Amino acid sequence: MTSKEMGGGGLTDQSQCLPLHTRALPHHTSANRVFAVVYLCAILALLYHHFLALLHTTTVVSLLFLLADAVLAFMWATAQAFRMCPTQRQVFIEHLQHVAKESDYPALDVFICTADPYKEPPISVVNTALSVMAYDYPTEKLSVYVSDDGGSQLTLFAFMGAARFATHWLPYCRKNKILERCPEAYFESNPSSWFPEADQIKLMYENMRVRVETAVKSGIISHDYINSKQELEAFIRWTDGFTSQNHPAVIQVLLECGKDEDVMGHTMPNLVYVSRGKSINLPHNFKAGALNALLRVSATMTNAPVILTLDSDMYSNDPQTPLRVLCYLLDPSMDPKLAYVQFPQIFYAINKNDIYGGEARHVFQTHPTGMDVLKGPIYLGTGGFFRRKVFFGDPSETFELKQDHLGSKSIKSREILASAHHVADCNFESQSQWGTKMGFRYGSLVEDMYTSYMLQCEGWKSIFCHPKRPAFLPQLALLKRKNLEGLYLQMLLAGFVMVNCWPIYEAMVLRTDRGRMATRTTIISIFLAWALCIIVSILDNLIRMIHSKEMGSSTESHGSTIHVPPLHTCVLKSRTTANRLFAIVYSFAILSLLYRHCIALLHSFSIVSLLILLADAVLAFMWATSQAFRMCPVERRVFIENLEHYAKESDYPRLDVFICTADPYKEPPMCVVNTALSVMAYDYPTEKLSVYVSDDGGSKLTLFAFMEAARFATHWLPYCKKNKIVERCPDAYFKSNNSWFPETDRIKMMYENMRVRVENVVQEGTISRDYMTNEGESEAFSRWTDEFTPQNHPPVVQVLLECGKDEDVMGHTMPNLVYVSRGKGINLPQNFKAGALNALLRVSATMTNAPVILTLDSDMYSNDPQTPLRALCYLLDPSMDPKLAYVQFPQIFYGINKNDIYGGEARHTFQIHPTGMDGLKGPIYLGTGGFFRRKVFFGDPSETFELKQDHLGSKSIKSRVILASAHHVADCNFESQSQSQWGTKMGFRYGSLVEDMYTSYMLQCEGWKSIFCHPKRPAFLGNSPTNFHDFLNQTRRWSIGLLEVAFCKYSPITYGTRTINLLSGLCFAYYSFWPIWSIPITIYAFLPQLALLNYVSIFPKMSDPWFFVYIFCFLGTYGQDYLELILSGGTTQRWWNNQRVWMMRGLSSFSIGSVEYILKSIGISTFGFNVTSKAVEEEQSKRYKKGMFEFGVASPLFLPLTTAAIINLVSFLWGIAQIFRQGRIEDLLLQILLVGFAMVNCWPIYEAMVLRADEAKMPVKITLISIVLAWALYLASSIAF
Repeated sequence: MTSKEMGGGGLTDQSQCLPLHTRALPHHTSANRVFAVVYLCAILALLYHHFLALLHTTTVVSLLFLLADAVLAFMWATAQAFRMCPTQRQVFIEHLQHVAKESDYPALDVFICTADPYKEPPISVVNTALSVMAYDYPTEKLSVYVSDDGGSQLTLFAFMGAARFATHWLPYCRKNKILERCPEAYFESNPSSWFPEADQIKLMYENMRVRVETAVKSGIISHDYINSKQELEAFIRWTDGFTSQNHPAVIQVLLECGKDEDVMGHTMPNLVYVSRGKSINLPHNFKAGALNALLRVSATMTNAPVILTLDSDMYSNDPQTPLRVLCYLLDPSMDPKLAYVQFPQIFYAINKNDIYGGEARHVFQTHPTGMDVLKGPIYLGTGGFFRRKVFFGDPSETFELKQDHLGSKSIKSREILASAHHVADCNFESQSQWGTKMGFRYGSLVEDMYTSYMLQCEGWKSIFCHPKRPAFLPQLALLKRKNLEGLYLQMLLAGFVMVNCWPIYEAMVLRTDRGRMATRTTIISIFLAWALCIIVSILDNLIRMIHSKEMGSSTESHGSTIHVPPLHTCVLKSRTTANRLFAIVYSFAILSLLYRHCIALLHSFSIVSLLILLADAVLAFMWATSQAFRMCPVERRVFIENLEHYAKESDYPRLDVFICTADPYKEPPMCVVNTALSVMAYDYPTEKLSVYVSDDGGSKLTLFAFMEAARFATHWLPYCKKNKIVERCPDAYFKSNNSWFPETDRIKMMYENMRVRVENVVQEGTISRDYMTNEGESEAFSRWTDEFTPQNHPPVVQVLLECGKDEDVMGHTMPNLVYVSRGKGINLPQNFKAGALNALLRVSATMTNAPVILTLDSDMYSNDPQTPLRALCYLLDPSMDPKLAYVQFPQIFYGINKNDIYGGEARHTFQIHPTGMDGLKGPIYLGTGGFFRRKVFFGDPSETFELKQDHLGSKSIKSRVILASAHHVADCNFESQSQSQWGTKMGFRYGSLVEDMYTSYMLQCEGWKSIFCHPKRPAFLGNSPTNFHDFLNQTRRWSIGLLEVAFCKYSPITYGTRTINLLSGLCFAYYSFWPIWSIPITIYAFLPQLALLNYVSIFPKMSDPWFFVYIFCFLGTYGQDYLELILSGGTTQRWWNNQRVWMMRGLSSFSIGSVEYILKSIGISTFGFNVTSKAVEEEQSKRYKKGMFEFGVASPLFLPLTTAAIINLVSFLWGIAQIFRQGRIEDLLLQILLVGFAMVNCWPIYEAMVLRADEAKMPVKITLISIVLAWALYLASSIAF
């Protein structure tokens, strides 16, 4: 055998005994053949039986059965062809060196087809192209052609970015011998060996991806993305008359081998963009037409003898795939009529059980092995390596396809490009053999199967190569997870309803007796269903209009097509449609239930019927308002790295941070200090950062703590920035056991010394003179005289650090740090936290007057030093609505035990609901973690000369003039001046204990908007109450404040729905009417139980259809609540505890809070503002971590809980006894289920009343009073029933 016969030089004698490939029959082949013979006999017998039956008596049924079985027999018989001679092949790449040198490998042209940048994202096509460009194949022999059959400039733009990125990606892959050469797959696979330059390459890829996705989303290519005049000229061809179905040919050479090099100096493969010409009046022939255009264009440019075809999402998973093909193509023993080598389609995006059968293993893997030993497998549409010569039947066809006449010209030369444009023109194929005897065949939508069939009819053969490592991995479009989340819920709901509707289907279609469904009813129902579909469509469009109107577009051009990279993106959540459909279905169930109650009440009036109607009406109202959160939920993402395109760091706006505290014993000063230090260490220009601490308790202990913090900050801030610490709260950092640095031990010792001094001072209640370091500190404390009390004292403003004057240990300037205790008078209203925040607004206006303000609770420390930059991605975006008032971050808690027994995480309130409001006018202000524009708080520009800092010039904030002005505006009498609008039209609003919600509500009524920013890494982390009594007391206080909003003259249900919009108004109504949950919870906690004790059934029987309506309503709302919490990252146990605490609050805090609000409304004051304690005792903390409820105190808040627990236990036992005694299970089942559910939820109360002996058990006094109350309720109910 000669080297000439082998197709290349370098052949040795060893090549004769080293095969390039082998093949063998599988072991099960004989079994297949034997089974086919046996099964064939069975089929023939069955067909014989059908023929006899048909001859004996001819009926339509017999004829149809014969037809069905005959078709089945035919299809089975054809399927056996795959099983007669299946074969398994193996290749030996290592033997190629004995057959041909690498320099003698044939050239390879790769064809990648795409058609729509919105259905086939360009970044996916780019990943496919990059994966094959990085093949372990001679670069000078490799060319990649991308067919964009949609003619989109977005795809061309994507490949311009890909060409630049490829100059880094290809040498990185080859240098480090990367196996996964698709960038997206590589970076998502978390390879164990991460190379030094990996982070840099990943950042380059992410930047490219963001630019491409931004261009696709906006539909416009930013001028800033264009890197050269040549690129700009390429896009000029997209004129107004250029459409996807009617345009001239576009061919753009993006990379040219021998001219373009990678960063290592090696030549790059050719990369060519092709969009064939199209005309409305000429056939396009779909994908086959696009592939034929690539055949002709590539013939004029590179004319490689081997061609690989790929779908847009079929990325290469093995860089040695072309070498596997050469093991067949270069083997001289192979049949010269070998047309192509086919690789299987294997999918990576299929779910565990492949619910759609998308893997199609028989079609793409099993059957090709069966055809392989015959004439070969069919062409699967992708992953096929063809010999070019199989597509050219007539050697005299078109001079343009013979590249030889062009010599060795550059593929960018005018002659080559002119020839390429000519053969890609839509008129070229007229009166030619393309699609009939040449190229991919026309005449079928399955051009792949038809082409391979016609080739085999012409005598060509093929081979199936199925390596262990998949050569290609395509993404199955139907199974993208982001599209399934809502689909699963819709399928589950539809299936559940359909199963329950079986008797109706049966009565409508299958039955013929008198009890069947009347035809008239069926016809009317069809029309009603059609009308319902129209209503849903109208509702969906209405919501979309509201969403688009409120959200606007972050990609508006403002009259220009030039754009910079986006600062943020916003998309609707995938489950939105499912939410809307479920809302419609569930509303019908609720309306039908209320209709039943009204009819029952009219038929027979009773207190029981009235209370049940009241409970369900309130439940229906609260459910209806809660649906507003589910109509337009959105997800946002910010791109901090793009900020540099909008503003230099020196141009960032100044930032004032407000931290509020009120009691050094309930809010330990060290906790507040940690919060302040975490924000002082932000990755933000220090000269633009100021921190104001409001001590509303006026405690010198807090001032002392911050004097210590100011000294420690001069060491802590440079330590964090030098070592790029992410956890910049000292307490959290030293507890997290991070990798420490040389100076860490010294910094930790300084922190511990500061902590000990502060805690000693708080414990003793006095400040030792030994702790004072200078006279200035002594003077500061001299203001605390005998007349100085927390409720009656003059203002105290102390500048602890001044930017430009104070420096850290590295010589860098420090941020401003200012202690403020506003003045208070016994006879003047203090307005709680809102009053304190307004004092900070005024004081900061006289000192730094930053245009952006961040408000924080005392225990809410910063967990991400880049949080201000995330806020700037919205505040500095010129495309944002100028009425954007604030950016709200979620409240996330770190001190919660594993299962969150008190539901303190409040995931719905702080994370889920804000995303729902974000698609409307924006989320409420959560009381902390909000970045505000200062201007939103100043309604009247003429208000108070003191708030205009300009008149003070550039004076030091420690100057007498500045301090005098600050003390003046912090005085208790300042707001009482005539015509002052503070708390009404300026600042944080007064009139409710929930100043946060009320302020944001009033701002939205004034036209302002907000945004919810929920990054993966929590921006802030805070504490939640670990004492059950504190938790209930906090909720009681909120209940009073919320009802103040609900029943004020600006009530959300009346004023808000008209002033903001319907959905936003309903969201605020849900919050403000939150306490009325107490009505249905209290009724259902006592009424069914008392009825059960009195032998009265108040719910439908099991046989009554209304029984299933109750079950559906219960499971529907609980199921939706559960899914939301789980999908947001919660757990089943946390959901269970959350719903239990919701019922406990409804009985306790909501009820008592509502009563206190009523008493206040009639002039009986019963409450004050109590600070929630953040201090935790050690024993209490241990019990909390074990998941034990903390009772311990004889509080009225526990009475409703224990009373309900006793009544539910007794009624459950009594009900079970009734069932065993009288067998009334059908009448009492729903009541028993309800009582049992309540009793299970009461387990922590039973445990605290009976089983526990620790300090946190239920006080005996509460238990005895509850027993008496339960007995009294039973006696009263016996009269009522």
